[in-house]
Amino acid sequence: MSDAPENIMMIGPSRAGKTSLLSVLRLASANCLHDNSRVEIDPVNDNAKQLFRKARDIVRTGNIVHEPTYSLLEYVFNLKCDVEKVVKKKVVEDEPAGFLGLGKKQVTREVEVKVTVKKDFTLTVLDGKGGSIFGPPDEGDPAEYARQRAEYVDLARKSVALVICMNANDPGTTAEFFTDLQQFLDDVRVGSTPCPFERVAIAVTQADRQVEQYGSSALDRLEALDPAQSAAETMGRHARDGLFKALRPSARQMVFAGWTSVYGFIELEGSVNFDATTGQMVIFRDDTAKWVDNWYPYGVVEPFLFACSGRVVKMHPLRHKI
Repeated sequence: MSDAPENIMMIGPSRAGKTSLLSVLRLASANCLHDNSRVEIDPVNDNAKQLFRKARDIVRTGNIVHEPTYSLLEYVFNLKCDVEKVVKKKVVEDEPAGFLGLGKKQVTREVEVKVTVKKDFTLTVLDGKGGSIFGPPDEGDPAEYARQRAEYVDLARKSVALVICMNANDPGTTAEFFTDLQQFLDDVRVGSTPCPFERVAIAVTQADRQVEQYGSSALDRLEALDPAQSAAETMGRHARDGLFKALRPSARQMVFAGWTSVYGFIELEGSVNFDATTGQMVIFRDDTAKWVDNWYPYGVVEPFLFACSGRVVKMHPLRHKI
């Protein structure tokens, strides 16, 4: 009998790129250059299926459609990836026996061994107007806001990992989100009990904009930068204090950040794969869909891989003393 799927929660402010990451995650995993870094993703509910249908427009237009959210939407996905699991195994060994130990006897022992297995996770994203429902409602029904917030708190209490999307190119919105996040984490905690998250993955989105001016050196420039430092600076000390204090000590060692770009970089060249003049990917060709085979979203899979399995690929640890 297989284990029940574990829950992963994904959050982030408006314009952080949450739905963009999700819409390209299946293609990014399929085009992943490292087989052991793949994450299988399937939509579960109608909103998730609709998001994947919209993603087909990318093939037709060469652009990733960014649509604002005007009402609370719940996206539910099934993620599957390889994880290490400790299992008990019986082994038979020979031991000395008899006079002076010259004989042998077989002894059965139970030992623990690590095996790699496929594991299912349920990824849930609740996306509301303004990108999240953390802050107080500016308009609308306060009772409905309270109901939605309670639903979000309940989801967080059932989640083993947290994925945070943040756009370092929009520090104002991001800073406001992290300010609101402190109160949310306080609500998730029951008394002095820490939040249940075992891992926190921070996806620093739109990373290509950080280095677009460097031409063919853009990818090398990005990989020389530390996404954890960028995340720490954008969050600020107060927000980092709140996040780390809400986690149990072991989870504080499992906060990692990584650069992500849904457009990615041009293979064998290293320049960014986005043309600001056309609003399309540089490699886009409207006469064939084969161009998609050469589209490699950057760092999109890795935050979800870490959230599911704790495996670190292109992710940097975010350290903070409290």
